[in-house]
Amino acid sequence: MATLTQWYPEVLPWVQGCPPQFVRAKVLSAIEELCRRTLYWQVEAAPIDIVAAQASYPLVSPTTDTLITEVVHAFDSGNRIVSRSEDELDLNWPKFCAEGAFFDGGDTLTPWRQVTSDNAYFFYLPDNQTNLRLVGIPTTTKIAGLTVRLALRPLPTATTVDDSLYNHLHEEISWGAIGRLLSIPDKPWSNGKLSVYYSELFEEAIEETKGRIVRSRTRDNRSVLHSRAFAR
Repeated sequence: MATLTQWYPEVLPWVQGCPPQFVRAKVLSAIEELCRRTLYWQVEAAPIDIVAAQASYPLVSPTTDTLITEVVHAFDSGNRIVSRSEDELDLNWPKFCAEGAFFDGGDTLTPWRQVTSDNAYFFYLPDNQTNLRLVGIPTTTKIAGLTVRLALRPLPTATTVDDSLYNHLHEEISWGAIGRLLSIPDKPWSNGKLSVYYSELFEEAIEETKGRIVRSRTRDNRSVLHSRAFAR
């Protein structure tokens, strides 16, 4: 894990006289924003047992001093489960079933909150990333059947972050911290013009990083769609 102090040599020369606790706070703030907006920090959670008749499963970050930003993907016994919002499921459930999910050939459509299945096709997050709700409700128990990849961001109490954030994005995060520190008014190091410059560099870095992550996820989703069709 990388320590926040590793950024100090890159930040402090631009804010002479700034207390280290200020630097720590702004480095952490820049990391939090980058992780939240780009989903850069991702980890595989420990496999979860799927239990028959249990639809909801609590999610816990596997890394200390972090929060879960998003479930990047989930699998039921190796099969991709598609993320849907509760509104999408309410509005489009007949369409999803017509496309093949949970199709049983009958005339009566089972509501999505009640439908059961050997394998889930969809999931949603009903309460701010702390629980994952499977659709349909499992009919069988599967040891370590549910696997998820989580995007994380650091808590305000964090003192370390994933090494890749320093190894690959140390300069970009430094820009974010410098921009924040220079914007603090009435300090010996305050500089509004430079603050705007570094904040714009940081914003461009976030958009570029987010674009890479989105393109990577799009390629991954396409490969899953080509390899798996809904059961009919």
